[in-house]
Amino acid sequence: MPVYGLFDYDPDGIGILYNYKYGSARYKHDTSSVATPRITWLGVRSCHVFDLEERRQAGNNEQGLMHLSARDRKKATKMLDWPHVVEESSELRRELQIMLILGYKAEIQVVGAADGGLLRWVEDKMVVL
Repeated sequence: MPVYGLFDYDPDGIGILYNYKYGSARYKHDTSSVATPRITWLGVRSCHVFDLEERRQAGNNEQGLMHLSARDRKKATKMLDWPHVVEESSELRRELQIMLILGYKAEIQVVGAADGGLLRWVEDKMVVL
């Protein structure tokens, strides 16, 4: 049965996705029963932040798009050394690096502000998959 995850685009959201996908370090002894390696990440991702930043520069005030705090930067930088994230091909690594370069994070609400709201956005994403 497919499992989908919708997480904020910030270090905490990516950390939650990591725990679902690979299991928690706290439960290393039982990772096989708590990890969901085939979870599909629906978003929010860097491509959405690019779109939101373009709209912001055009004069739209996008709620949910915020600058990374010092704590966010520190956590994201540490996460780049986590197992599975250190791999060059890791999607999580790529997204963390882009987040650090852009200096932005985004909450799920930013995609819910589009036409049709969050439900429509999730339906559209699932059709693509």
